[in-house]
Amino acid sequence: MALRSPPWPAWRKATGQPVADLARLTTPQHEFKSRPAYLFSAFFVVESLGYAQGEPVERLSMSIKELLQAAGIMGKAGDKLTAQIGSKGYYGEVIVEAEEADTGKIDVEFGPDVSDRWRHGARFGVEYVLDHIAKRRVFPKGGRVRVLRIDGHEVDTNNVVIAYVTANALFKALGIEPSTHPRFDETAGNFTFPK
Repeated sequence: MALRSPPWPAWRKATGQPVADLARLTTPQHEFKSRPAYLFSAFFVVESLGYAQGEPVERLSMSIKELLQAAGIMGKAGDKLTAQIGSKGYYGEVIVEAEEADTGKIDVEFGPDVSDRWRHGARFGVEYVLDHIAKRRVFPKGGRVRVLRIDGHEVDTNNVVIAYVTANALFKALGIEPSTHPRFDETAGNFTFPK
């Protein structure tokens, strides 16, 4: 995949701030491996926002996120459910990655090591999220969602568990706190996917 030119002009236009060398800022909670050239350059953040050297990176997390979105890089996140209700167990873990792409549509892909067994559940989770976000704002030119890993158990995992975990992971990867999201009732063991 060809990398676009760095987003510094867009950053300057959006913030009115010059770009300064703050490569020392790295956040381990974000992993952006899909575009390695930006991994280094994306953390050259605006120093003149008033943050002194040594301040917590969390104070810059919104600026970093905006910069990465301007670069077409979204994120990678995971979610996990482990619960035991009486004699019934619930288990599932999913890692997803999202990025912009100039395709005019949103493609859903699966990593080579992802088992076919729970792909239907993962696809449902992705489609649920896409139905509940402003797609044109999040993916203005199209995008790609990759399900990188699905972990399950022979007895305690089914497609509903995977759909729930995938939806939560994708909301995290996109940095969206939805008003409507899937729910798991820990007393009855029921899943709800509100419209």
